[in-house]
Amino acid sequence: MRVQYTPTLLMLNEAGKVVLRINGYFASHKFNEALDFMAEKCEKAMGFREYYAEVAPVAANGQLNELKASLPSPCG
Repeated sequence: MRVQYTPTLLMLNEAGKVVLRINGYFASHKFNEALDFMAEKCEKAMGFREYYAEVAPVAANGQLNELKASLPSPCG
């Protein structure tokens, strides 16, 4: 399968064909979309780049969401 370094993730369909190959690190928002792409079997309609451009996920901003019922953040 020509894997030469890690991380390399190969996502296969039911027939064992590689549908999506992820070489290297994917940020969490992009990896989540890769999982959704596979779960929804979107490879039958479009490639991952097209799918990703359509959904256009936003990266996390690094801020925690404060809820009224939660304890205050220890960092102030």
